[in-house]
Amino acid sequence: MDYNFLQDFLLTYRPTGFEKSAAEYFASSAVNIKDVRLDFIDKMWNVCASVGSDEPDALKVLISGHSDQNCLIVSDITKNGFLKYIPQGGFSPKTVIDGDMFILTNSGKNKVKCFCSYKAIHLEKPEDRKKCPEHKDLYLDCGCSSREEVESLGIRIGDLVVFNNSRLDMEFGKNKNFIVGSGLDDGIACGIAFSVLENIDIEKLKKNNVRLYCACITSEETGCRGAGNVVRKISPDISIDIDVCHDCTPEIGKTEGSQTQMGKGVVIEYGPEKYRPLNDALKDIAKKNVKYQLVAGKAGGTNTNNIQMMSDNCASTLLSIPCRYMHSATHEMVDRNDVEACEKLVCLFIDGLKYDEWK
Repeated sequence: MDYNFLQDFLLTYRPTGFEKSAAEYFASSAVNIKDVRLDFIDKMWNVCASVGSDEPDALKVLISGHSDQNCLIVSDITKNGFLKYIPQGGFSPKTVIDGDMFILTNSGKNKVKCFCSYKAIHLEKPEDRKKCPEHKDLYLDCGCSSREEVESLGIRIGDLVVFNNSRLDMEFGKNKNFIVGSGLDDGIACGIAFSVLENIDIEKLKKNNVRLYCACITSEETGCRGAGNVVRKISPDISIDIDVCHDCTPEIGKTEGSQTQMGKGVVIEYGPEKYRPLNDALKDIAKKNVKYQLVAGKAGGTNTNNIQMMSDNCASTLLSIPCRYMHSATHEMVDRNDVEACEKLVCLFIDGLKYDEWK
């Protein structure tokens, strides 16, 4: 696993709908890998690079994660210099309160510090203390006393607001095996896709007439809108989408019907949009080579659903990394061992592909 790339990618701000910096970083890094071709960066900021067979009938394999992270968008500036916002993606108001953030001004070229807090407990009514504030009740504070002061900083309605990525810790915990930070959902998967591109056996790809495509897909958090653009360009025969799932350790998130936990391996999920023969093949490889977990689920919730529906004839599935505190501002957490198990499983599967079985 290329942790240097992953760290730099996770430190890159990737607000949903404006993932330009992430696309450019992925692209500039990918073209430095031997024989890798940059296929496209499109107007949604989807990015894809590929390697392997150049034959027109090559088996096309897509490995993807989504690059975007939840953010806010400035919707109003009050006369007293506070900012109203609209959430971009699904996250609780609790996530925003006491979060330190940056407003991206001038199309992302500049950053202005801000934070969101809430009125002091002394000013709350007793009934208010039993409720969680809603997004509409909250304001962002950038240290200004008037609308004019705010505008003098270059802040405008429509500017995006991102959580502080610089709190990233790549070696958290006693054994230094946890990664903690903002936007691990789903920057972790983009890091895995890059490492697969970097470590795959190119000669085997050419020998087996396989072309490997690795993509960072955008706007997943706001309706899985980027996946269609990517699969229409590539027309993959096989797709392995990578995302996070919940760490269900009892103290912080046990859910009925799911027992996935950090440190117990990559998660293979069966469900309507996951091609069963593909899952069976991944499971057979995992049994002999990596720690893995099995779950069953419904369709939807990740790009996998749209990849299947918008492809012409694609065997699609989802691999997941258990994540603690998903959609928190700066403290999403994953286990390095699960990340490495996922990368290894994907590489072993691609290395062993037999053209006639999948084309």
